[in-house]
Amino acid sequence: MADEEVLTGGNVADRVVRIGTTVRKPALAQTAGVEAVLTHLADRGFEGAPRTLGRDQQGRHVLEYIPGTLAATPFSVDELRRLGRLIRRLHDAMESFRPPADAAWHPVVPAVAGVR
Repeated sequence: MADEEVLTGGNVADRVVRIGTTVRKPALAQTAGVEAVLTHLADRGFEGAPRTLGRDQQGRHVLEYIPGTLAATPFSVDELRRLGRLIRRLHDAMESFRPPADAAWHPVVPAVAGVR
């Protein structure tokens, strides 16, 4: 297998690696739901999310690698506008999404008492 570059900074999966133009992460209970979302977005032409590319020989979820860097905060007015347009396109693309009946979800943001 090609060289694996360990990617850091995530908060959901352990041992996420980049191999060439792909990212590999452990398949978890919520992976099928994530694959459904990413497939739906790709089918709608949304280009702000990676493409799901199936599983590798180790059973890991394979995703398209999208190069880039995080914008520094505070964001400029132009960056905020660009982000707003991206979120609008995401909302439009997801409007018709219907999750599979067996989809499992793992909330990344922990619940805070008294906040809905």
